Amino acid sequence: MTATPTPTQSRPIGFWLKLLDRLIEEALDAALAGERLTRRDWQVLNVVGQGATSAAELQERLQPFLDSEGTTAPLLPHLRERGWVTPPDNPLDE
Repeated sequence: MTATPTPTQSRPIGFWLKLLDRLIEEALDAALAGERLTRRDWQVLNVVGQGATSAAELQERLQPFLDSEGTTAPLLPHLRERGWVTPPDNPLDE
C-alpha cells in the first residue's frame, strides 16, 4: 500500500473518500487474490446472489461502480468458467 497523509492534515472530504475507496479496493483485491478474483468479480457475485437474472439488470445495478471498465460483460465468462454463475441457477443472458 502507498503512504497516506495523516488525519491531521487539512484535506477536502472528497480526498478522504477517494483515499478510502482506493484502500478498500487494494485490501479487497489482496484478500481475493488467492481465488484469482477482483473487487468487481465480488460485486458481480453479490448482485447475482441478490437476484439479478439478466446481464442488463446486472449492468444497471453495477453501473455506478464500473468507472473505466464501463461494462460487466468481460466479468461474466470468467465467473461462468469457474461455475460460479451458471445458467441453470441464474440464467444471465449470454
